[in-house]
Amino acid sequence: MRWNKVFITIKKELRAIIRDKKSFLQILAMPFIIPFMIFLMGFLYDFMSDEENLNYTIGANYEFNANEKSIVTELGLDVITYKNKDEMDQAYEDGEIVAYINLENDMYFINTNTFDTDGSMAGSYIEAYLSAYNNFLAENYLLGEDIEPSEVFNIINYEFVELDGDNFLVDMVSDMALPYVIVVLVLVAVTCATDLIAGEKERGTLETILTFPVKSSEIIMGKFLSIASMSFLGGVFSFLLALVSLGISSYLFETFEGYTFSIGIDKIIMAVIIILAASLIVSGLAIAVGSKAKSFKDAQSALAPIQFIGMIPMFLPMFGVETTILISVIPFVGQGMLLNDLFSNGVSYINVVASFISSIIFIILVISIISKQYKSEKVLFF
Repeated sequence: MRWNKVFITIKKELRAIIRDKKSFLQILAMPFIIPFMIFLMGFLYDFMSDEENLNYTIGANYEFNANEKSIVTELGLDVITYKNKDEMDQAYEDGEIVAYINLENDMYFINTNTFDTDGSMAGSYIEAYLSAYNNFLAENYLLGEDIEPSEVFNIINYEFVELDGDNFLVDMVSDMALPYVIVVLVLVAVTCATDLIAGEKERGTLETILTFPVKSSEIIMGKFLSIASMSFLGGVFSFLLALVSLGISSYLFETFEGYTFSIGIDKIIMAVIIILAASLIVSGLAIAVGSKAKSFKDAQSALAPIQFIGMIPMFLPMFGVETTILISVIPFVGQGMLLNDLFSNGVSYINVVASFISSIIFIILVISIISKQYKSEKVLFF
C-alpha cells in the first residue's frame, strides 16, 4: 500500500467534509449539546428550588389574628381578606390569588387547583398553616387545663439528620454527559460516511476516482482514516466540553454544589485512547454498512441502528447497570460506561484492558470486512 496515495485521499476527503457546510456545521454543533444539557438541567433545578421559596398570594373570608399572621408569614403566604366566596372566586379568575380559604360553620375549605404548580404549592402551605394553628390552639387549651403540652404532643421525639450521599440530579447528568461523547463520535462518523461513501456513489464520482492511478485499498484506507479522524476530533472535543461544563456547573449552580470528579493525566490519556478506539470501530462499521446502500437516503436508514447503539451507555447507569468485563468488550456500550467510570465511580483496570483488547479485535475485523467489500464490483458500482 502506497501511504502517500492514502494521505492524498485523506486530504481530499477531509476537504470534501469541510466544504459541505451543512454537514460540517452539524458536526460542529453536536458536541455543544453536552454543555447545553448540563447548564439547562442546572438552571431548571435551581429555578425550581427558588420557586419553592416564593410567596404565594391567597384569599380568605375571615380576619387572621396575630398568631395566624405569624404562621402564614413564616410559610411564605400573603393573605388578602374578602367578604365572601363570590369575591374570592372572582379574584381567583382575575389571577389576584392562587388559592383561597372559605370558612363556613367552623369548617375550613381549601380551594385550590392541584393541577397548577402554584395552586398546588399554595394548597400544601395552607394545609401546613391550619395544622400549625390547630396545634397552637390545642397547646393553649392544655395549658388552660394545667396540662403540660409536651406530655401530649412530644410522646415521640424526632429530628432530621442530613446524610452524606449522592445527588440524584448530578449523578443523572454526569452519567449522561460523559457517555454522550460516544453518541457524538458515532453521529460524526455516520454523517461523514453517509456523504463520503453513499453520497459519492450516488453522485457517480467514485467511478471517476477509480480511473486514477490509485488502488481501491488505498482509497478505502484514506476514507476510513479521514472519517475516523473527524469522529475522533468530535469525540475529544465533546469530552473536553463535558469536563469543562461539569466543572463550571459545580461553581455556577447550587444544585451542583459540592460535585467533584477525579481527574488526572493518566485518566485523560485513557479517555483519549477509549475515544480513539470507538472512533476507529464506528468508522469501519459506518463504511461497511454505507457501502451496501444504493443512495444517500438508503445509507441514512441503514446507519440509523448504529446511532441507536451509541446512545445505550447514556441510560444504563439509570437502571443500576455497572461496568463488567462482559459489558466492557461491547463496542460503544463498554467504552461509554468506561468513560463515565474513569471520572466518577472509579474504574477497574481489568475492564479497561478487556475493552482495549476487544477494540483492537473489532478494528481489525471491520478493516478486513471493508477491504474485501471494496474488491467487489457490486459494492463499487452498485
